[in-house]
Amino acid sequence: MNTNKTNSAQLEPSLEEDVLATLSREQDPAFAARLRGELRGRHARGTRNLHWFEMDLPVGRIRLVHDGALVHLVTNHAHDFDALTDRVLGFEPAFGESKEVAQRAASVFAGRLRGSELVYLGDLPRFQQAILRITASIPRGQVRPYGWVARRAGSRGAVRAAGTALGHNPVPFIVPCHRVIRSDWHLGQYSAGGEDVKGSVLRWEGFEPRDLEPLAAAKVRILANPRDGTFCVPVCGPGVMDPRDYERYNSPEEAAAAGFVPCENCLPA
Repeated sequence: MNTNKTNSAQLEPSLEEDVLATLSREQDPAFAARLRGELRGRHARGTRNLHWFEMDLPVGRIRLVHDGALVHLVTNHAHDFDALTDRVLGFEPAFGESKEVAQRAASVFAGRLRGSELVYLGDLPRFQQAILRITASIPRGQVRPYGWVARRAGSRGAVRAAGTALGHNPVPFIVPCHRVIRSDWHLGQYSAGGEDVKGSVLRWEGFEPRDLEPLAAAKVRILANPRDGTFCVPVCGPGVMDPRDYERYNSPEEAAAAGFVPCENCLPA
C-alpha cells in the first residue's frame, strides 16, 4: 500500500472554504451580499425550499416565488403558474408568505430599492444577468431604449439579444423590463401582458407613454444641449426632452465627435 498517496479530495477546498476565502479578499459589501444571496438561492432551489405568495398592485395581482430573502420568479398569470414553475424550477413550490420579502418588494415598487437587490439570477446566462442588472438601474418613472441597455451591459451591438433576454425576464415588475422600450420610441412588447399592460405599469410609475410621440415622429436618437455641452438619450430624467430645444445626433459617437460629453444622469455612452 502506498502511504505517500494523498486523497485528491483533501487537496481541493470545499465550496464553503472557497466562498469564505473569496469573501475575505473582497471588500465590496455589495459583492459579498450578492454572493451570499446566490449561494442561498442555489441551495433553496436544490432543496426545493421555495414558497409563493401574492401581492396586489394598482396594475393587478402578482405572484412571487421566494426563498425567504430573494425572489426567484414573478408572474401576473396565476393560471399558468404550474406550467411556469415546472418549466423553470422543475417543481411547484408550496404557498408560504414572507414579511421580509413583501416589505422589500414594496420598497422596489416605490423606487427606494433596486430590484436587482431582491432577486436570484444565479441560474441565468451571464449576458442575461448583466442585462437584467442594468435594467434594474433605470429609475422609477423613466424609460430607456434597448440599445442603451445593451451598451451599458457592455455589448453595444447586441440590441436584439438584449430584447430576447428581457423577453425571458423571470422576475418582471421587480426587475422593471417594462421600462425598456424600442429605439424608435414605441413601447414594444411586454412578456407580462403586451403593450397595453406595459403602458399601464409605466403610468402607475408616473411616466406617460404618449409623451414619446414627438420623439417617434422626429426620429431622434441622441439630443445635445449647447448650453452645457452634454448629450443625452431623449428620455433623460423624469419626462421626455423636447427635440426642438436641442441638437440632434444619430449616435453617442456622433455627438462626442461634435464636442459634446455624455450626461452623468442618463449615461448615454
